[in-house]
Amino acid sequence: MSALKAKLLNEAISQLQIEQEEKVMDLANTHGVTVSRVKKLAGTSKHHRKRRVNSAQDAVLHAKSKEMNEGRRYKAKISEIRRAAELDDDLQLAKTDPDKLKILMDELEEHQQAKKDVARTSNKASAMKATRLLQGFNSDFQELQGTTDIAGFGFFVRGSFESSIKPTIVGGGPVLEFFQKYFNKDPWEMACLFKAFVTTYNKVGTRKLLHSEKAKVTSRTISESLARISGVDKIRMNYPNFRTKVSAKYKVKIIGWPTDVPLVSPRDISDPEKLNTLYDAWRSGSAYWSTMDKREYKKFKQQLDQDKAAGLEVEIPQKGRSDIGGKHRKATAKRPGENDTEEPPAKRKRTSSSTKRMHIREHESDEDDENSDIGRSVNFARGSGDENEDEDEDEDVDELDD
Repeated sequence: MSALKAKLLNEAISQLQIEQEEKVMDLANTHGVTVSRVKKLAGTSKHHRKRRVNSAQDAVLHAKSKEMNEGRRYKAKISEIRRAAELDDDLQLAKTDPDKLKILMDELEEHQQAKKDVARTSNKASAMKATRLLQGFNSDFQELQGTTDIAGFGFFVRGSFESSIKPTIVGGGPVLEFFQKYFNKDPWEMACLFKAFVTTYNKVGTRKLLHSEKAKVTSRTISESLARISGVDKIRMNYPNFRTKVSAKYKVKIIGWPTDVPLVSPRDISDPEKLNTLYDAWRSGSAYWSTMDKREYKKFKQQLDQDKAAGLEVEIPQKGRSDIGGKHRKATAKRPGENDTEEPPAKRKRTSSSTKRMHIREHESDEDDENSDIGRSVNFARGSGDENEDEDEDEDVDELDD
């Protein structure tokens, strides 16, 4: 570059810098901020930076990651996913096929958008804030209904299993009558069903659930629905003693439990078909909890008393301890069948080595120099019968002879 061109370039750059400074000052004066504030926002704000665009490699890695990690407890590392994607001929060919690449890109964008949409409120402060906002919504709606005679409802539930937000219903008007007439459920039951659906859907998406996941979701749905209809928050489902510990105690019953599925915990069902039937029943709402009226409860109690009188097992008794009626054995106690005359090793009296040595030295002083042998001194000490020796020392030596 010649000197003239370099000079013209420097002058143009200087002029550009002057113009930029003037524009920055104008923006600062217009919006009432400092010049440094404008420069900082212009260089760091996400609105002024170029948005990162997904590439074909991102879509391929996402597809391979979904394939490798689906249903696995421990996820594969990104280096392992990258190596596996390089060896996958179908995914590598998809980079050059516009139709296949579009499908992969759409799946990646849906996954990214789903992560943004799911609100994970898990700490106490956020849960309290959400509760205050929902209470405000309800107050505003009640005020609106009082002035305009409007009717409506809305369900608000947590979006993840980790959240502590409780189901909330906002609305007014004949909402209860509407749900009972067309769905045969009250609004709280619908809110619990909606909560179970949302948390499960956000957790696993649309993929096929594993056997253990279906059992866990079904158990949670049954327990939470029971807690809602009974009004007891920390209630435990008792399948073995369902009639006495659940139905008779809380005056509730299950409607729509599949006839070909035994009334046991979903976690104890090993047959996939039966678990699928039970899972679909609770998910669709065909199986649900219902309260007993006075007439139903009276009939139920009569049948329960008749079964008891007939000798039928209506309640499985709790297993008793093996040492019932006596003292409970400690963990360090002897097991049955051991020799009771033998003292446990932990209780055996230890021989004091220092006492033994003192005893030997005292008798060695009375012997001749020729009897310095330790073994002979010990024999002399055993047979000396000195009346001035301490009784404890004699006992220690006697134990050595056993």
